[in-house]
Amino acid sequence: MGVSFPVTGYGGVVKTGWMARISGDYKFGKGLFATGLDLNVARFAKDKTSTDQWDESKLTLISFLFPAEFEFNRKSKLTFYISPAIGLSIYVFSYNSGVYADDASITNVSFTLAPSAGVRYKFSNHLFLDMRFAAIYLTDGPPVGFPKSDQATGYNAISAGIKYRF
Repeated sequence: MGVSFPVTGYGGVVKTGWMARISGDYKFGKGLFATGLDLNVARFAKDKTSTDQWDESKLTLISFLFPAEFEFNRKSKLTFYISPAIGLSIYVFSYNSGVYADDASITNVSFTLAPSAGVRYKFSNHLFLDMRFAAIYLTDGPPVGFPKSDQATGYNAISAGIKYRF
């Protein structure tokens, strides 16, 4: 679980939100490399400004990512890692157009790039505290009419959680 900060186009319409992540990975041997599948959900439910056409806006982003993780300093209790990822995101943006409450919505699927970096603290051979920073970027930009709608957009996230490794 963590906090998410919208950037570029999304940042002009919605405020900071929350995010949740669940992931599974496969570590190759005793090496420093792993790959897997991440599912990220971010929710932005607070409208940044009431002066635009997107009244009472709410944005939900669901990302399916395939990361490649590289760990450093694995012999220590404190391990650092980087993890570039690619995948797809689905966003659902709903707002009040002035006719009915939450009467309009836009849904789209976008190619996604998601570099991240983090640190893990090893409690045991199987249990870790995991803290991570991620930048989730959708390459085709926000809906037409958003600020900076010609640029890639997404969100940055800071999260903490527990990792169990079999």
